[in-house]
Amino acid sequence: MKSLQYKFLCIPLVFLFVQINAQNYPCNYWPAPCPNATSISQADDWSARKGNGAIEQGLAFQRKMRNEISDVLQKTAKQNGWQVYQLTDEYFDGPPFQFINFANWEATPYEKRPPNEDHLAFIIVVNRDSLMLWRQWREEWMHRMEKSVNEQDMVALQKEDLKNTTAFTEGTIVLVHFGINPYHVTTGMEDGGQRSLIPQSALQVPGAFYAGMLINKEPPDRHAYEFTYKGYFFNSPASVATILFGNYQPKDSYNNWRPMFEKPFTSSAATLNGVKSIKCDVLQNLCAHIEGRPDKVKDVINKINWDDINSMMGK
Repeated sequence: MKSLQYKFLCIPLVFLFVQINAQNYPCNYWPAPCPNATSISQADDWSARKGNGAIEQGLAFQRKMRNEISDVLQKTAKQNGWQVYQLTDEYFDGPPFQFINFANWEATPYEKRPPNEDHLAFIIVVNRDSLMLWRQWREEWMHRMEKSVNEQDMVALQKEDLKNTTAFTEGTIVLVHFGINPYHVTTGMEDGGQRSLIPQSALQVPGAFYAGMLINKEPPDRHAYEFTYKGYFFNSPASVATILFGNYQPKDSYNNWRPMFEKPFTSSAATLNGVKSIKCDVLQNLCAHIEGRPDKVKDVINKINWDDINSMMGK
């Protein structure tokens, strides 16, 4: 979970380095975040996922959604001279509530299944030249760090790392997350009481149930652009836009949304025993979070064809 209660911590003067050279980058996009190849490949392992409770129709639906959203983002990137790649696919094939045991979930046929949520994340490289400069600086910085022998040099390099990593990340990339039929939607950042921070301004997004922009008031620390445990949010980005499609219940006391389709799911029997009028392989709700520097986030929002996204609803 995100929190804006970060304090500056002394950075240990012990480092583990990996030699990086032009022929041996962790991925083609380094030092931007590399794709989570494991999660992406596991998402396509239908045999294993069926053993975890997934069904054919649900898996086919998730693949369709991934392909359609990828197509929209690739089209956007091509039109604007950007580059886009998938960062991760975070899915859960088991029962959506703790009050449903696995045996009952596994035995539930397609007609009675509620939706399973899936979370897709992408990185949009909005400035390729900046990515190359970032890479050059990072390689040079690592060489200087390896040769540093006194505490004064190390402290100076750590300060440079925080400053430049923040500047290059915010000037080079934007993180885009899509939640497919999500059961719990936050605004991407929380206070110390784990309540979602309320966006300060509204956004105009065609067809959206809600769209708002949250500006982070806290200065970045060295963990700001690392990922939370969820794998598709930054810890403390400069801004987050939250965009919702579909129907949602009123926000709860923690400023979070839950989908309207979830409202009758109050017990195992209420969730699994009835034939669903809208099947689990239909897009009922969609959330999007776009994270990064505010001007870059707004530019990405303005360039995405949201009519294409909205047209996926109910299908």
